[in-house]
Amino acid sequence: MDIINSTKISLVASEIQVMMNSTLVQTQEFVKSSDLLQATVISMLFVLAYWSIIYMDSYQPGKFPPSPLSVFDKESFHQRQTSFHLNYLTGLIIGILLFFSIYFHIF
Repeated sequence: MDIINSTKISLVASEIQVMMNSTLVQTQEFVKSSDLLQATVISMLFVLAYWSIIYMDSYQPGKFPPSPLSVFDKESFHQRQTSFHLNYLTGLIIGILLFFSIYFHIF
């Protein structure tokens, strides 16, 4: 009958600890990349929804206020005073702040 050796137990325990540490490191890397993807998708969806609401709520959709994604005529491009409307810029800034708050877990 074999007697359990304490050195064998300590070797097995150290191997298990090494495997658990490597698994923990891989899990943390996956969670970090998952946070990046989640923050990107949520903030982009927010900006898209915000811009859609502004576009649909405008007096003439795409004309007043001008859409940042619309194709411009040469005449209307030279007549405009600003190239990016403040409402669309506000949505973009809020989307960026939302990205950072989700990614760095600031709630």
